[in-house]
Amino acid sequence: MKTQAYSIPTGVNILGEKHFDYASVRVRTDGIVQVNSKEDFVYTIEETVEVHKAINELTDEKMMLVLHVPGRYTSIDEETRRFIASKHGLRFTIAQAFVIGSMAQRIIANFFMKVNKPARPTRFFTSQGEAEKWLKAVRHK
Repeated sequence: MKTQAYSIPTGVNILGEKHFDYASVRVRTDGIVQVNSKEDFVYTIEETVEVHKAINELTDEKMMLVLHVPGRYTSIDEETRRFIASKHGLRFTIAQAFVIGSMAQRIIANFFMKVNKPARPTRFFTSQGEAEKWLKAVRHK
């Protein structure tokens, strides 16, 4: 299983990064933390907590914008959905955006928004560029 291809806008650099077997976390100079996940992976709370710890360490627990770029068929379990919607799970998150690429992810996204009701602004996109544009607009509000 491969990790989703990583791309950043021109002129943006990486300040710090951490890699796992299932994901890569990168802090970018534009104030976005980007998490790319591998294909066909189901996140449990253990992996989710590891990723959150990495984000908090790399950012010194500063409030950040978070961009999730999962593999096309990557998913999350129920406990993970609750955590990434909670005030505790989002305590260092200004807003989070997800780039989704499959119908299954779209269904989970709709369920997540209606049932889990994230404590911070959260949106789902089909393109990374649109997700980045929205995150930057949220920061400037």
